Amino acid sequence: MKHARLSEVIEEYLAHLAARGLEPRTVRTHQSPLRKALLAWGDVYVSSIRPAYIDKFFTVYDYAPKTRNLYLGNLRMFFAYCRKHQYLPKDFDPTDTWRPVKVPKGDPPRISIEQFVPVLEAATDPRDRAVIALGLFTFCRASEIQTMRVKDLDFDANTLDIYRHKTKEADVLPLASELKVEMVRWLNFYESQQGTLQGDWFLVPAKGPLPMHHDSLRGRLAPTGEPAQLRPDRQMSHPYRAAQRPLRAIGVKERGTGGHVLRRSGARALFDRLRGEGYDGALMRVSSMLGHANTRNTELYLGLSVERTQRNELLAGKPMFPDLTLPSEVATLRAM
Repeated sequence: MKHARLSEVIEEYLAHLAARGLEPRTVRTHQSPLRKALLAWGDVYVSSIRPAYIDKFFTVYDYAPKTRNLYLGNLRMFFAYCRKHQYLPKDFDPTDTWRPVKVPKGDPPRISIEQFVPVLEAATDPRDRAVIALGLFTFCRASEIQTMRVKDLDFDANTLDIYRHKTKEADVLPLASELKVEMVRWLNFYESQQGTLQGDWFLVPAKGPLPMHHDSLRGRLAPTGEPAQLRPDRQMSHPYRAAQRPLRAIGVKERGTGGHVLRRSGARALFDRLRGEGYDGALMRVSSMLGHANTRNTELYLGLSVERTQRNELLAGKPMFPDLTLPSEVATLRAM
C-alpha cells in the first residue's frame, strides 16, 4: 500500500477529475469537502484515515441535510479513488457505516411575482440589477449568465442566445418585454461607462478592484468612494451573489438565498400564470425554459406536484361521478 499525505492525494484526485473532462464547476464541487476535510483532519497520511475521522468531519461542520448527503457522496468517491490507487486497503471504506439522511420536504426558497419589482429596485448597482433581471426572466443558471455576450442579445428578433454548460447545448430563449426593458437600461449604462459596446464583451462583466487612496490619518489605504470599473473582457464570478443583498433587503433571508432563488421564482411564476390560463402544457413549457431533461426534474425544482394540482382542479367542488344520482335532500352543515 502507498503512503502519501492527504494534500498530495487531493491534488492528484482533482487533476484526475479535470483530465476526465469534468467541468471546472464540477471539479470545485468535489474540491470543497476535501479542503474542509484537510482542515478538520490535518495533513495526515491517507492510509491512517479511520471511521473516527468521518465522525469528526460531520461534527466539526454542522451541515444542512442536503449538503451533508452531497459531501458524504463526494468523500466516498474520493475514497474509491484511494482504494483503486492503493492509498487505502482495497476492501476498506471509512464511510461504510454512514448513510444519507432524509432531506425535509418543503417549498424551496423563492419570491412571489409581487416581489419582482421590489428586488430589482433594491439593487443599487446597475450590473447587479441586470443579473437579477436575467435570473427572473430567463431562468438561466449562473454559469449560463456568466458566459453571455453583448452580441447574444437580438432586439429585432427578441431573442437571447445562451449556452447550457451543464448539458453542453446551445439554446435561443425568448426576450420577454420585461427583460428587454431591463437590458436596454443596462446597456445604456454599460455604454456610458465603456464607450461603444463590442459584441464580444461579456454581457454582465467582472469588475476591477475598488479605487483606493492613502488615508494619511489612518496611515493606510482606504476606498475613495468611487465605484469599481467594469472589465468587459473578463467573466463575472458568482453572478447570483449580486442578488443576495437585494433579496435580504426585501426580507428574504433563508440560508442559501441567492443561488437558484431567482431562477426558481421566475419559473414558478410562469408556471402559475400558464396554469391559471388553462394551458395544459405549462410544465413542459417551463421545463424547456429551465433546460431540464424531463418534467419530473422541473416538478421537484419548482416544489410542486402537477398530478396533485390537476387532481384538485378536476374534483374540488365538482362531481366525482357525474352519472351517480344521490338523494336530493341537502343536509345542513352544522357550525364547527
